[in-house]
Amino acid sequence: MKQQSTLYESTPELHGVNVFTGKDNHIRFHPAPSNCGISFIVNGERIPARIEQSFLHKSPRSLWLSSAIGIQGRNERALHIEHVMADVVASGVDNLDIALSDGVGTRFDYDSNRAVVELLERKSECDTEKRTYRVKRGLSESERTVTQEGKTDSIAVEPSGGFFIDYRAGFPHASIGEQHYRFEVDSDSYQEDIMPARAIFFMPYFIPEPFLRRAIQPHYGVTDRNALMVGRRHEKQFRNRELPEGIYGNEEFVRHKIMDALGAIGLMGMQFVDTTFSFFKTGHGFDLYGLRELQTREIFEQVH
Repeated sequence: MKQQSTLYESTPELHGVNVFTGKDNHIRFHPAPSNCGISFIVNGERIPARIEQSFLHKSPRSLWLSSAIGIQGRNERALHIEHVMADVVASGVDNLDIALSDGVGTRFDYDSNRAVVELLERKSECDTEKRTYRVKRGLSESERTVTQEGKTDSIAVEPSGGFFIDYRAGFPHASIGEQHYRFEVDSDSYQEDIMPARAIFFMPYFIPEPFLRRAIQPHYGVTDRNALMVGRRHEKQFRNRELPEGIYGNEEFVRHKIMDALGAIGLMGMQFVDTTFSFFKTGHGFDLYGLRELQTREIFEQVH
């Protein structure tokens, strides 16, 4: 039987940027006892990473009310946590305290995120058996699928021979279009195929680009190296001055959406096996709604 894991020592501080303010910030990972799960530490308060405490955060300080995932504690909140949660899920660490220097998850440049490396280097077994879950067999398609009236978004789960995320994305931009990517969750594949994919930033066409570029880096921390800059709908390349063709071509868009989805799945507090999660054109808000609904339906069963 596999054992739960934590860290045998804390990681160094990992520095990046707060995308709501443009200021430097950092995260640090600390060991936690068995059966504690994942928690965020903000101003001394421990906030469990649970989907029932999650919410869609739209900060007036962020550009054009761009959204992120947050979790609410008693007095504090942890914001923009979807990417760090994806890193944690990919590492397979079960018990962890994640300290946020300013309450906001750090955004890294596409080639500078060492979170998974630092976690794997310090990963250590606990004396408690790991609990793994899968979707129950024999369920109908309607039982395994979540939709919402008036929306095209959907999330479905089905049995499979591993833990997969299958994502179908689509935006009416020539540089994106319709995209599909199927990813088997694995720490090595995650670091190579998913983690470098830059976050998505749609550049407002009504603001001249030179002025916009002067504003977005110092005030919002958005750069060519940490954001995928999507221009007008007819443009076939991204607006990035570095890697305008995309790290993986235009597939960089859908691969980043997989990172977002994996981070949201991490808030369910389950280590999944033999289950495929299929996402269709979802955003943060629907990810939280759909995964919360699936968990409420009690369609997952413990394997070990």
